[in-house]
Amino acid sequence: MEKYWRTSHHQPLASRSSRCLQNLNLIWPPLTLLPNVLKFGNSGIINGDAQIIQKFSVMLINDTSETGAYDKYNDPWIIGNSSERDRAFYPFPVQEHFNLWSWLPSAFPRDRPFSAVELGSRSVCAQSPLKTHMQTLYPRGKYLGIDIHPGDGVDLVSDIHCISNVLAGESQDLVYSGAVFEHLAMPWVAAEEVSKVLKPGGYAVIFTHFSFSEHEMPWHFFQFNHKGLEVLFCKKLGFELIDSGKAMPMIGRFAFDAPPSHAGQPIGNLYCSSWIVARKSLDFVPVIDKYGNFDWRKALPSVIGDTIYPPDTGLSS
Repeated sequence: MEKYWRTSHHQPLASRSSRCLQNLNLIWPPLTLLPNVLKFGNSGIINGDAQIIQKFSVMLINDTSETGAYDKYNDPWIIGNSSERDRAFYPFPVQEHFNLWSWLPSAFPRDRPFSAVELGSRSVCAQSPLKTHMQTLYPRGKYLGIDIHPGDGVDLVSDIHCISNVLAGESQDLVYSGAVFEHLAMPWVAAEEVSKVLKPGGYAVIFTHFSFSEHEMPWHFFQFNHKGLEVLFCKKLGFELIDSGKAMPMIGRFAFDAPPSHAGQPIGNLYCSSWIVARKSLDFVPVIDKYGNFDWRKALPSVIGDTIYPPDTGLSS
């Protein structure tokens, strides 16, 4: 088995290794499995095995064996192993993820008809769970899948930014989207479109990513925490907040090739998933500009309310 290693040009191996290992002692449970080879202190590594130091201080960029290609994404030396120690990097207990399937019957009894549209319905990883759920438990429900491309699971091809051109106004009881809003060039326009096609009293249920790897380029534009989703689906756009949050905590750190000031430093409060459930107001009166479009500038005061960016964050605080 042949290995190809490269070291960073940012700083000498020894000092960089010491600092990275000192940081990783906090977040990498594999270190707890080692014998007393590594000892940490304020000055970094007091005593350590050179081979282990090198393993943390270089990046394996190619490694093949008789069993096939080396899988760097599952190497515990690189990604670490999950354990209860991870909880040092996010509030615990973790917020419970919104359960669409237990909520759905409370909003839409199974014996009543209702219409649901899914934005981004094309089967990429699997068939739409909403479609499957409705087919199984909602015989009177009407499901419509919309996507920008034709394909499995798509009933209507349309750009989400202009769905009001293909759907009647105030015609849908439920608008659902899962892992799509990060791929929209102008998600605020999409939020307007959702408001236009929802019936008064209807629901928008949006799941998207807060912290996740770049994917499906070049159409990956935004990531949202739940507060960002609350801004999109705000009261002035006709929405009442039912639920929002973030879940699926993640552990991160700056990589070896980051600037020396950051390399190896842990990153906390990362979550894969964020969501919002909002109900369209029964007495919604849109805030529009002189051209008849929703006026986000007029909506801003109601979005931020009486909050302000934290004033105690400056160097002079």
